[in-house]
Amino acid sequence: MPCGPAEPSTRNQPDICDPLTPQAQAWIAEFSQALRPYVDGAYVNVPDVGMQDWETAYWRSNFGRLRKIKAKYDPHNVFQYDQSIPPASH
Repeated sequence: MPCGPAEPSTRNQPDICDPLTPQAQAWIAEFSQALRPYVDGAYVNVPDVGMQDWETAYWRSNFGRLRKIKAKYDPHNVFQYDQSIPPASH
């Protein structure tokens, strides 16, 4: 992917043109691992697209209920991103 001023930012992708991006991502991953023994869950306003089981980490047992709410107020999933709550199936 070419880098330059004409290239818009890609959704859910860090600025791949910045040479510090890989170093920053490695630091975040290492820091997250170091905090594991002291942290229970995750902070939803800082999405980690590589996180396994993000539904439980962010929302715990509320995920199913939140999917029902999402289905009621946003059934077509207009407001979404990689780790957003999907609407429940009817």
